[in-house]
Amino acid sequence: GASGTTATKSGDYPYVQTVEYQLALTSNPDAVVMMLGTNDAKPQNWGQGSYEEDLTDLANTFLNLPSKPDLFMMVPPPLYSDGAYDMNQTVINSFLPEIVPRVAESVGATVIDVFGEMGGTKDCISVDCLDGYELFCNHQSCDPCHPNDTGYVRMASIVFKVLYSDTMHNLRRPGEWPTLAEL
Repeated sequence: GASGTTATKSGDYPYVQTVEYQLALTSNPDAVVMMLGTNDAKPQNWGQGSYEEDLTDLANTFLNLPSKPDLFMMVPPPLYSDGAYDMNQTVINSFLPEIVPRVAESVGATVIDVFGEMGGTKDCISVDCLDGYELFCNHQSCDPCHPNDTGYVRMASIVFKVLYSDTMHNLRRPGEWPTLAEL
């Protein structure tokens, strides 16, 4: 990934212009997990039509790679304070939870709802209706945009569960392990 980048090609730091993007294209991936949108929510970057169009183009670029990877599109976590890092809370908490799943459905990708799993509630623009502030604020720091250590662990767990859901259903549970004699 590349921190601070935008899905929009006209943004102040477009993902498609990064070395990380070029490396991703040549990596022969089996799966691609993408989460773009929070930096698009800055006033100088936001345009709903261009965001949706460029996100769709980016998704299709990955889906059409020779390796034909599975694509997972993450709805970014909620923004707990309007204007943090110059980001628009309405864009992140209202528009992105609608746009990302719509784009994912249109291209045949799988949605990972980090927004909802990390306390986001549709159309919520007040801390009063967000339910995961402890994932962003603790004795270490209080950042309304970037999760703390606990939040990043939660995010990784959410992604893991979606990526490996089929595999997890086939795992043996305690007590189901074969004995040495059965091997």
